[in-house]
Amino acid sequence: MVFSNSYDPEVMAQRSQAFFDQVTEDPQAAYELTSGQLREQGPDGLERAYSDVAYFEVTHIYIDQNEGVTDNTLRVTYPDGRTEQQTRQLTFDSAEKISADGR
Repeated sequence: MVFSNSYDPEVMAQRSQAFFDQVTEDPQAAYELTSGQLREQGPDGLERAYSDVAYFEVTHIYIDQNEGVTDNTLRVTYPDGRTEQQTRQLTFDSAEKISADGR
């Protein structure tokens, strides 16, 4: 008997994009995409955790549907206008909610 832990890559991509689009602008909406310890922070915790970032622009998403992770290449813009490229990993649970944000 073989058990597959394969995740839906389309759902993972959509939720990764939505999380980074919303976490700085609408932490409540980003919170709705989370589970586990990340969810336990609540929307206020997410807002505090990302308060050092003005916004993210997702430029590429690498999806590992077997491991349930996405590696997200981001252009990060800070409140002072500085930008830099970063890669941040999101981990998904069995319900395809984001359980960890690599912070």
